[in-house]
Amino acid sequence: MTKEAIVPNTFLIGAQKSATTSFYNWIAQHPDICGPESIKDVGFFLDDRLYNKGLSFLSKAYKSHYNQQKIILHSNVNYIYFEEALKKIHSLGSDTKFVLILRNPVERAISAYYFFKQRGLEEREMTQAFMEEETLKDSGSLQELCDFTYKEHGLYAKQINQFYKYFDKDKLLVLFFEDLKNEPFKELSKAFKFLGIDDSFKPNLNHENKTGVPSSKVVQKLIHGENRIKKALVHNVLDMLVSLETKNKIKKSIGERFMKESNSMKKDTPENFKKELYSYYMSEIENLEELLQRDLSEWKKY
Repeated sequence: MTKEAIVPNTFLIGAQKSATTSFYNWIAQHPDICGPESIKDVGFFLDDRLYNKGLSFLSKAYKSHYNQQKIILHSNVNYIYFEEALKKIHSLGSDTKFVLILRNPVERAISAYYFFKQRGLEEREMTQAFMEEETLKDSGSLQELCDFTYKEHGLYAKQINQFYKYFDKDKLLVLFFEDLKNEPFKELSKAFKFLGIDDSFKPNLNHENKTGVPSSKVVQKLIHGENRIKKALVHNVLDMLVSLETKNKIKKSIGERFMKESNSMKKDTPENFKKELYSYYMSEIENLEELLQRDLSEWKKY
């Protein structure tokens, strides 16, 4: 065990609702990857309260899992969205590698909406939620900017160009949700090869982060939402008593305890609104095609 800080050298940086939880759990099974499940999606490089504790604070979360693995994995689906997070990660050094998974932006936005809706965190109708997104840019909290900027999260070309301001192109592997769904082992092999480790390894493919219905909306809002009670408990009590890893284990355990799978929610998207979304993303998709030299005509079909 090294005495130096155990610092991530590989990041899964997004995008939301693009099978990132499953992908993280799959690649973390590789013997050359240290990727604790308990700190998946911890926003260390987003939350100044965490970041200001220093890298030694993050290092502690890896300590009991680290056994000289080549890859030290960290993940947060919002890192690609926030330039400030990319700036902080840039300070780690030039050898850092990144994986980004993209999904049809219309499907991604709709999926994100229902994800938060079913967890009791989104109470607005879809059209209203998307319409009010603009107001969050100036007055929204970090959590609101992470969760409720449904359309903005799909501006992939804009975000990748932002990424290239800080990192070389060969440091980023872009995968696609649709490819991962259809040929998971092929895409996983591609990721392992990119990371310079055995690309013949085949993990167990378990799907994670399925959308469910909270059996207690009060508990779900307390865990995932922002409120004074939560801030008082977490910042003034839990942070002093338990580690980052333990805190997130508790959060996940409570969340799963009060969540039940359900397909009962009616997921109707107004056709006119869906058409507007395809129109909204059209130029962005074309920019992405040019940027990545990838045919994305399937994303343009309505």
